[in-house]
Amino acid sequence: MPLHLTTILARNPSILEHHIRNVVERYTRQNLICFFALTANDAVDWTRYWQLLRSINESQTVGCLSSTFSGVKTPRGDLSRYLGCSIGVFDPSEAVCFRSTIQGDRQAQVGRWHSFRKSEEDAGTPWPLTDGPISWDDVWGRRGEAEDSVSLDLGNTRPEDVQSLVYFTDRSYQGLSRSLVQSYPLASKVGLIATPTLTVTELPATLLHQNSILSTGAIGLALKKPYTQNLAFQNLQSISEPMHVDNSQGNIIQSLNGDTNPTQILLRILENTPGTTASNPAAFRFLNEKVFIGQVGADGQPYRVVHLTSGDPSRGGLAVSGDLAPTPGSKVQFFTQTGSPNTTLELQTGSPKKFSFVTVPELVSSDELIDMDDQQSIVLEDVFLAATDVGVVAHRPGDKEVCTGLDCPVGTTVSLEAIEGL
Repeated sequence: MPLHLTTILARNPSILEHHIRNVVERYTRQNLICFFALTANDAVDWTRYWQLLRSINESQTVGCLSSTFSGVKTPRGDLSRYLGCSIGVFDPSEAVCFRSTIQGDRQAQVGRWHSFRKSEEDAGTPWPLTDGPISWDDVWGRRGEAEDSVSLDLGNTRPEDVQSLVYFTDRSYQGLSRSLVQSYPLASKVGLIATPTLTVTELPATLLHQNSILSTGAIGLALKKPYTQNLAFQNLQSISEPMHVDNSQGNIIQSLNGDTNPTQILLRILENTPGTTASNPAAFRFLNEKVFIGQVGADGQPYRVVHLTSGDPSRGGLAVSGDLAPTPGSKVQFFTQTGSPNTTLELQTGSPKKFSFVTVPELVSSDELIDMDDQQSIVLEDVFLAATDVGVVAHRPGDKEVCTGLDCPVGTTVSLEAIEGL
């Protein structure tokens, strides 16, 4: 179990630094592992906090810049206007740091003409020629199968000793995701897709590994104790009955419930959903609102929810955000996101130690986060809370398919909760 988990929130950068320094002084020079997330803000010198955290043990420090907690409410109050730093400290016997450079998938080519010519950087890896049928999964996703077999470098740690994994990643998480499933099929796995940091570091993502600033790949911890994994969606409204996927290829759903025009199915459903009017017809809602499709488990609850990015009313195909549509045989439902984009987290005092990653709306301005006169702070003990406006990744133990990914609904929360007594 972690020696220490805490989430510190303050509007005054000096107050935040004071709390971070207290944690660092408690654990420095003890050969421990530090795992952290800092809210990205271009008005704050975040490198001061990073330097402090590295002093716990520079060779065993991993972290990232994350989103502010926009719209996140807890029993301790609204966290939207706070700077934050979450810190986890581990004994090396309980956790192992890792760095992954396993490549992800190419973006699917949807809604535009696309050629089979390669860019110059791919000129040395031509498309394989075959006398047999074309694999359209290769055409649409171009998965890196060779990369999928690559295992993490965990030193002397045996794969069977890894019970859980928690990590930060760039947008190209797919190769790592499949590798983790292959190498650690029974482990709980949660990842935070790092928020864009172009205004802070001029990088698309900022991953902090030892004393290096990275923008690609993934970093995280392999944990040697089992954790209970949880997944929750908030503010989702089901607008359809469960349906079965008959056919899908790549990220395109081609047939639902025997109907080869899923786009028309969705438009008919939206026509009969509150909010559709003559001035706001179903087609406009599909274009201007976020509509999702979710795979539904045996308990009737959605466990994988992805954004529908486009549809073709004449040909019928529905495209989902991400690399793969729900597979044939899956039970699915359509959802919309209702109400304000707020997320309520129940963080009970005295609960087991927990990592929680939550998706939030993109913050337009961070000016209101800083108040040099505010001496207040919020400290959430035994909780490592981090936010992102990009997405979160989760695999349930034993599952091959990822539960969440890029562009999942605001308010999606994945967590690992310590099992007491272990």
